[in-house]
Amino acid sequence: LPTEFMAFTLVNNGVASDVDLGPFESSFSGLVNDSFTGVTLSADQPGFRFETVTVPGEDALPAIPAAYDSSLEAIAPEDAIVFLSAPDLGATGVLDALGAALLGVAFGMGDPALAEATPDAPSDPEAAIAQQYEDAAGLLGVNLQTDLFQQFAGEYGMWLTADAAMESGSGVFASEVSDPDTVNNTLMQLSFLIQGAMGGESALATRAVGDGSVYTMDLGGGMAFEFGVVGGMFVMGTSDAIDRFGGADSVTLSGDTLYQDVMATLPEARNSIFFVDLE
Repeated sequence: LPTEFMAFTLVNNGVASDVDLGPFESSFSGLVNDSFTGVTLSADQPGFRFETVTVPGEDALPAIPAAYDSSLEAIAPEDAIVFLSAPDLGATGVLDALGAALLGVAFGMGDPALAEATPDAPSDPEAAIAQQYEDAAGLLGVNLQTDLFQQFAGEYGMWLTADAAMESGSGVFASEVSDPDTVNNTLMQLSFLIQGAMGGESALATRAVGDGSVYTMDLGGGMAFEFGVVGGMFVMGTSDAIDRFGGADSVTLSGDTLYQDVMATLPEARNSIFFVDLE
């Protein structure tokens, strides 16, 4: 890291892993490794620069993903306030751990069978997490770990937009998937659960987008929340953002002059992209 900086932060991940989190222990253990992370903020041209480095402790760090070229920057709108793109979300285990934590809250604390499946100090956190999903599959009808989260292979990303008065906006999360049919079946089962939870009275419908289809829920005020598989990608967000995956002609972030200028100051070989337009 640079020796001249405006701010510096050090994170000791190994100490964090020793914290007793009770029912969330197995989920947290799957996210944290024995390592140290340093972060600096410095002044540079054309603006401020963040730099980070992570040094492993006794345990090896996860494999660094290969450099890639983002395809989502050619879909995201040029007025995106925030843009994120990176590869292979499913392989990181982040969604597995977060989903297991939510299942622990939704089921484990009230179901003795599920609570016994996730001990406070699991010797194998990955096995404990997988068991949580297996137990929940009997209630949900699908295994969210194998049939959804671990299907997220290839590029993933998200973006947000808003008008100057912050009165309206849009956003989307998207990820390439290894088996679109499996993800489609999972989403169909989840749509049945949503309908059942709302007594069949929700405004959940389907519509075609490009070569795929999405489930849509009317939020009122001309806004809709949608999710589905379009063009081999899982997409979730507002309808105007999801329409871009159907091939709608529009001006994109990749052609924005500011975005090009900022990205030109960074390495061409990238493992991920995070862009914020403060202007």
